[in-house]
Formats: sequence, structure tokens, C-alpha cells
Amino acid sequence: MQPHKVHPWSPRTAPPQGSRAGRILLIGGLSLLGAVGACGGCVALAYVSNMDIGGDPATAADRAVVVTIEDVAPAFESFTPDARFERFEHNRTLLGTDEVDYEYDGVGVEPAVYLSSTSAIDRTAQDARSAYTGGHIGFDAVIAAMGEVERRPSDHLFRWGDESRCETLYREGSPVGTVFMGRSDRLTFMLVLVGVYYDDAEALESILRPKLDALEARASRVR
Repeated sequence: MQPHKVHPWSPRTAPPQGSRAGRILLIGGLSLLGAVGACGGCVALAYVSNMDIGGDPATAADRAVVVTIEDVAPAFESFTPDARFERFEHNRTLLGTDEVDYEYDGVGVEPAVYLSSTSAIDRTAQDARSAYTGGHIGFDAVIAAMGEVERRPSDHLFRWGDESRCETLYREGSPVGTVFMGRSDRLTFMLVLVGVYYDDAEALESILRPKLDALEARASRVR
């Protein structure tokens, strides 16, 4: 399904001040999310008690439970994703979390796009709830430290599970990205996307719903 009203962050959609250097600064700042560490589908629970203890190499099947660059590539008229900018892992943690973590960090090329997507299956709903709450704290801290990014609620675009949050990122008054975090029972999911933003519910659901359905199916096999 082709995306509807999905807008690459180009000179036509960015404000006049939104230079390439400015875009790289913003995307580079958000790429700190990957450095902070993903845990339980979010970014802030990289505590010692939940550190990665290894797992299986990520496989093609793992792509079914995270949003990848191929999912958003149709937003661009001409764009060939470069595998060199991908980081793709499937890990287990000391607390028993099974997580898939994907990142595409295309900061130094055009079109500049950053994508981070993590899905996780915790042992209990309480563990997932803690991860979801911690994810908010970690993401809020990163955005606050950057200072130049405004977040606006976009929950009308997509909701999922027991609790979720969808936001549009703005810089200098123009939309530049989309963020979604959600929890359903013991499952958590996160998407951070800069360089492309979604303002159409059907378009956003078209990339999120298949991943979440696949995550729920996967959870039935992971105990």
C-alpha cells in the first residue's frame, strides 16, 4: 500500500531556516536515542538489571515486528536505502525481555532520515509498564536537552493497546517527524522517525498495524 500524505522533510516542506546542517543537527540529536539504549521497547530502562545478555542474530523474520527504512521509503520520489546505515539486533535481557531493535541513521546523506524502531516482549505486564514509563522519561530528556524541537500530540492518528502516545515533531514551526510509543499487556513498541512525518491516520496505520499484529503473534510463542 502506497503511503498517503507522507511528507519527506525537504526544502519544500522545511522552513527556510531549515538548512541541511540544521537537519543533520536535529537528526543527529535524536540518534542519541540509539546510544541511550533501547529496552522493553523504549529508551530509558537501560539499567544494569536489564542489560542485554545476548541473543540470536537478527533475521529477516525480525523485520516483521519493527518499522524499517523500506517501510517509509515510498515517501520519497527517488530513494534507495543504504544497508550501511542500518543497525539491526535481536537481544534478550537479564529480566527476560525479548526485543528487536532497528535503527537507520542516514545523517550524512540526502535525503537525511533517521528511524529507530524497537519492539519488545516482557515477562509480565508490570515489566512492560515500567519500560513504557521509562521510555517516556528517556525520550523527554533527549528532546529537552536538544531544545529546538517542539512536540505536538497526534493521538488522533493512531492508538494501540492499553496506553500509547503519538506525536508530531516540529522545528521552527514546521513538522519534521513522527513519534509513536505504545504498550499492550506485556508488549511495548516504539517508533522515532525524523525526515518523514505522517499527518494521515490511514497512512500511519498502514506501517504500524502489520508490525503490531506480528508482535502480538510473536508474543504467543515467547514465554
